[in-house]
Amino acid sequence: EDIIFYYNFSANCSDDDFNDIPSLVYNYVAANTTLTNFSFNTATGNLTVNISTNNDVGDGSKKILFTCSDGVAPQDNAEMNFTITAVNDAPIFLNLNSTMNATENQEFNFTLRARDEENNIPFYFNATFVNCTSANWSTRNSTNCNLFNLTGWRNSTATTINFTPTNNDVGNYTIEFNVTDTGSPNASKIQTVLFTVINSNDIPIIISVCGSLRNASEDSNFGCWITANDTDETAALTFTSNTTWFTFNNSLARFTANVS
Repeated sequence: EDIIFYYNFSANCSDDDFNDIPSLVYNYVAANTTLTNFSFNTATGNLTVNISTNNDVGDGSKKILFTCSDGVAPQDNAEMNFTITAVNDAPIFLNLNSTMNATENQEFNFTLRARDEENNIPFYFNATFVNCTSANWSTRNSTNCNLFNLTGWRNSTATTINFTPTNNDVGNYTIEFNVTDTGSPNASKIQTVLFTVINSNDIPIIISVCGSLRNASEDSNFGCWITANDTDETAALTFTSNTTWFTFNNSLARFTANVS
C-alpha cells in the first residue's frame, strides 16, 4: 500500500513466429480480475499498480488475468496474484487552509479537525511557529513568534485554538501544523499555514497639552508643546485646533508631524 508497483508483462510474452512479435497485443480479462486501482498499457504491456487504501489490501486474493495474442487465435493466459501489505496512513486535516487571519483585539476561535483512514485515535496536535514578520511597533522578533500553544494528546479528532491577539501581535506568521495518530508505527501529517494578524487601528493618545502652562497674555506670543502617542502609527499624526488663534508652527491650524 502507498508504494507504486511497476511490472513489464511483455517481457514474459513471446511467440515462436518471430515475425509476429512486433504485433503482439497484451490485455487482461476484467471478469477474472479482482485487483483494482491499476492501469495497463495494451501496446507496451506495462502495468502500474497504485494501492492507496486498506480496502484493496489482501493476502494473495487480488489477481489479474493477463492475455497475450498475435492477433490470431488462440491466445495465451497468465494469472498474476498479489499480496498487498497494509501500512499506517497519516491522518489528514479536514478544515485547514494555506492561509488564516485573525484581527487585533478580536477573539480568534477555531476548531482544528482531522481524520485517519485506520481511525488510530486519539491524535496528537502540535503547532510550530517557524518564523514571523511583525509590525514596526511590535517587540516580537524571529525568536519570539509564538502566538498560542497547541501541544498534547486529545481524546478525539479535533482541538480548539482560542486566543485574542494584541497590538503587539500584528504581523505575518509561518506555522507548521502537525497531527500524529496512535498507529504502530505512528504516522504524521504536516501542513504549513501563513497566519496573519490584521491591525485594528488604535486611536492616538494625547500625552500632554502645554504641560502646566495655561495662561496667555494679549498681544504676547504664547508657545508650548502638544505631544501624543499612537502605538500602531507608521507615518504621521495630524494635530488640529478648533480656534483661529491657536495655531501650529505659528501659521497652521492643522499640522501633520512625521512619526519617528
